[in-house]
Amino acid sequence: MGTVEPRGHEGEATHDDEELRRWLQDEIAARLRTGTKIVALRRRPASEHSSHRCEVVTLQWDGGETTDVFLKDCASSSLLKDDLPACRERELRVYRDVLVDADLGTPRYHGSLWNESPPRFVLALEFVPGDRLHWCDQDSLVAAAAWLGRMQAYFLRHPMRSGPSPFLTRHDSEFFRSYAARATRAVSEVFPSLGGRLAEDVAGYDRFIAIMTRGPVTLVHGSFRKSHVLVGTVPDGIRVCPIDWEQAALGSPLYDLAFITDGCDPLLLKRMCGAYRDALAMHGAPPPDEEEMQRLLPCFHLHKILLALSRSKDWGYKEKNVHRLVESARNLVRALADRTSGGWLA
Repeated sequence: MGTVEPRGHEGEATHDDEELRRWLQDEIAARLRTGTKIVALRRRPASEHSSHRCEVVTLQWDGGETTDVFLKDCASSSLLKDDLPACRERELRVYRDVLVDADLGTPRYHGSLWNESPPRFVLALEFVPGDRLHWCDQDSLVAAAAWLGRMQAYFLRHPMRSGPSPFLTRHDSEFFRSYAARATRAVSEVFPSLGGRLAEDVAGYDRFIAIMTRGPVTLVHGSFRKSHVLVGTVPDGIRVCPIDWEQAALGSPLYDLAFITDGCDPLLLKRMCGAYRDALAMHGAPPPDEEEMQRLLPCFHLHKILLALSRSKDWGYKEKNVHRLVESARNLVRALADRTSGGWLA
């Protein structure tokens, strides 16, 4: 096939083997440039942080042109994850079956090398140049919120794209309840006094779950954080490119917005919520009213804290970080309880 320059992570085996070479030529090349051949490929580790081994492969065609392809090794992760096989299957299906041809700016699906025995799970995607979202880039954060509105409007017009989809997580009552229980258990096993405090605070969590699970559902990214959104420059403006769809689910339209706005100052939060509502309306979907957003977003912010605490033991959180999260949960529960007493969460 030509020359190959393997460049894996130091101390790790690369994917430089005949199976990968055949796959790149037979499947990926056929998808990208029908009738042409790969004469050489160059490989380099992907620069962005990921719990999976990732690399960028530059394919050189027989006509001299080149194409960059992003390869994600989904077989293992440096972080302990809930049901890794389900996570990788979910991400594959979302890119291959749900997002394909949606023209939402997400990486294009090029193919997959998916074998159970011997285990080999490699996802090939469009390589998207760009930077991760950062708090200092408020315009890009606003654009990311608008992207959510655009995506949700698309799936409102094309409901069969995302459902019924048994591979997607369901954000039902049991989903939220399980993370509250896991958070309490994880904290209690390492820091018993903090665990007892957290258990007191989430004793009435069901009333918040009832609010988070009512209303319409849509496709959600499931972990719409700054680190999971690339932003690049294109001729007509900004390309917002969400990646890492392992936690994709069917749930509340405001779930992802809560994740990306958590920690925002009031002015930025107002801009992002406004951009989200405007994008929904622009693309023909009814936006939620502002009161509904003010009611739901803090509930999902609380869930996000419990999600982090549920991983605190396995991921080795320091006591000061667990203490900060437990205190944040307590403050948020108290604020929500005050609103409840006034009928605000009814």
